Amino acid sequence: MNPQLSLESLPDELVRMVFQLGSDSYGTSCSDQNFPIHISHVNRRFRCIALQTPCIWSRLDNFLPRHQLETYIHRSASAKLSIFVNLFESQYRSPSILSDFLKITALHCHRWVSFQYNGDDITVNEEGEALDPNILDYFDLSHLTVPCFTSLAWYSFISTWDMPYLSHFDGRNVLLDAQSVGIGLVSCKLAFHYDYEVSWNLDETLQVLEMSPRLQSLYFEFSGIANDCNTYPMKSGATCLRHLTTLQLNLIEDVDPGFIGHFVEAFELPALTDISVTFGTIRPPDRLKPGDLLEKIIPPLTQWTTLQNFTLDAIESSFPPDLNIVAKLSSELSSLQHVILKGRGICNHHFTSTLSPPSWKSLTLVHCGRKSCKKIGDWVESIARGQSWDGFDLNIVDAQNLNANLPKLKDIFGEKPCSS
Repeated sequence: MNPQLSLESLPDELVRMVFQLGSDSYGTSCSDQNFPIHISHVNRRFRCIALQTPCIWSRLDNFLPRHQLETYIHRSASAKLSIFVNLFESQYRSPSILSDFLKITALHCHRWVSFQYNGDDITVNEEGEALDPNILDYFDLSHLTVPCFTSLAWYSFISTWDMPYLSHFDGRNVLLDAQSVGIGLVSCKLAFHYDYEVSWNLDETLQVLEMSPRLQSLYFEFSGIANDCNTYPMKSGATCLRHLTTLQLNLIEDVDPGFIGHFVEAFELPALTDISVTFGTIRPPDRLKPGDLLEKIIPPLTQWTTLQNFTLDAIESSFPPDLNIVAKLSSELSSLQHVILKGRGICNHHFTSTLSPPSWKSLTLVHCGRKSCKKIGDWVESIARGQSWDGFDLNIVDAQNLNANLPKLKDIFGEKPCSS
């Protein structure tokens, strides 16, 4: 960097933008909370700019001591507030600290734009007593009005909240209800982990999603889901999400193929263009094979005629899918435009000579292993000789390809300095 071009030489407005970007990028750990304090103590100029930039003081969490919390609220002026409750740090999760934090911030709930709750399902205070994760237990309020609210993460303790503009919901082991969530969702992330002896009736949750006409992006995560239709009942008939364009499925550990097949079949998605499936730490093959899950997931996708892009990420899975995924997709979803496959063993089986070429525009392989890449490369080469694919791209992305980009990186960043 040119030594004459430092942050000090920038005009105030650009420095303010840098502060805002820094504030947006820092997290919610105990060390991150002091970001605006640090920059306001660099020099007089930075302090003046920081005090005139309300948004960098608008991230409030229960790590803040009371006097610092009140200072942040004062300096945030009329900026929208993001509220973070973190119960992973034991010294900040006592009922008294949490109660004080919520009572103070609730006075400004008309400025809340997001609320995020991070913590275990069951936490304990310093005396070892259970701390109920229901945040409402620590409010002296029966109702919150949050007219600027757009984002809620983690737990559903919101039955008395008024959120007419809620557009994003992110919850773990949470069932949606129309009274709480409303009908304005644009994106939704739901995770269901079999942590306890509980059952989830997905009926009303699917109804709430169906009642959200603006819903465009939907993410589901499942872990430890057995094949028991009585434990996970769903409403009869298809759940039609007319404007949904993106669906993501993240499957971790024992997710029964019967359940996931029934779940995918429950949707009617006339506008869907993108679907991605991620496999987590799948159990050994004698318990579950990722290929069994794909055998159930792929057939219902043929009903979604607008589908263009398919992504499979099996990098974190310890066991290969034991299925020729390329052949499966080619035969059942030949009209896809772009296919991305990540992880080893996605194509360890041979291709049949009768397999017709799909009309894909690109196939991207990421860390798929030499064996799979070789088989797919030979298949593409053989069918390309018989029928031309105009503009088709086969992209093989692997760690070895980094060497080809090193000259470009050196041009951008210069030579790597020698370590002392």
